[in-house]
Amino acid sequence: MSKRKYIQGRKIESFEALKHFLDKVGFVYINDKILHRGWILSLQFRYLLYAMDNGQIKRAIKKEH
Repeated sequence: MSKRKYIQGRKIESFEALKHFLDKVGFVYINDKILHRGWILSLQFRYLLYAMDNGQIKRAIKKEH
């Protein structure tokens, strides 16, 4: 059984918040899938706008053990 290190947090609603969070943590959830900063930066701008408008980008919060 897999144990995830991160859980989903609140929605990210602006590019400034997305940039800040990626610089700080390096991971976010898009469509219930966790993605690393490198994958996010390679996505098309239009897709990021669409996902952000629909509340699909959420914070990845590291679980405490």
